[in-house]
Amino acid sequence: MTLILFAHNFKLETNIIENVHQIQITVPWAVRYVCVYIFKIDDSYIMFDAGLDMGNWPKLFFSALDKIGISMKEIDYCFISHEHTDHTGLMRRFKRLNPNIQIMMSEAAHETLKWETNPDNYKELLEGAKEMGLQVPGDLSIVGFDDMEIASFITPGLSTIRQPAYTMGKLGVEILLDHIKDRSSSAVHKILETSLVIRDSTSTAPLR
Repeated sequence: MTLILFAHNFKLETNIIENVHQIQITVPWAVRYVCVYIFKIDDSYIMFDAGLDMGNWPKLFFSALDKIGISMKEIDYCFISHEHTDHTGLMRRFKRLNPNIQIMMSEAAHETLKWETNPDNYKELLEGAKEMGLQVPGDLSIVGFDDMEIASFITPGLSTIRQPAYTMGKLGVEILLDHIKDRSSSAVHKILETSLVIRDSTSTAPLR
């Protein structure tokens, strides 16, 4: 059994960008930090993403709320941009602190979250390969999508496509603010580059 401990010195920074509060806290991964955004439309407070539930990250986040003078009980909506652990981490805690908060995400993000956070799905793929007499990665390579943190901890480590999480969140807020300013409902399409993270679940295809 392997025990993995995180010893990361989380650092907090708060900013105001065009009346939007930005709470930026570091994370121990390649993205370096995760941001949560809070702004007000008419009489409603809206939060964009739900941060990370690890170490003292939550403590720093709630201290930032105190600093900017907003209580969780004042937040009316929390929009989740996508299903990474560092964007959904505090959802349950938000709901406990404010039972009336409405947490919203797309159906696609919701279904992906349920599938990817269930390690039994990956185990089923490995067991299915074993039943067919295939070895992973010798005979069969498995690639995931989104590079959730669990991908590097399971055995064999799951190769995956990594999305530009920070850029996605930043663009999401910018597009939302543009819609609010212009009162526009037209769709916006952005294509962002992804990267392939190679771990132990993939190898060079065998010669036939």
